[in-house]
Amino acid sequence: MKFKSKANTLKKIKLKNGIIPDLLIFNCLEYQKNKKKILDKIKKKFNHKIAIRSSFLDEDTSNSSNAGKYKSFLNTY
Repeated sequence: MKFKSKANTLKKIKLKNGIIPDLLIFNCLEYQKNKKKILDKIKKKFNHKIAIRSSFLDEDTSNSSNAGKYKSFLNTY
């Protein structure tokens, strides 16, 4: 499998053991244009605390890791 962004990798990966949590994937431009719509989708899909994670193409590649380069927001309502 060729790795792309973290979000796309998580969406496509199949695990024998382990769980990939539910995902809601959107990009910065979508959020800027439709903030209310995106927030409504989040509220509808999740009724518990969530993690907001970055998913840039240069975060993790087969040659390098940029772990910690971008912000994450954990335990967010």
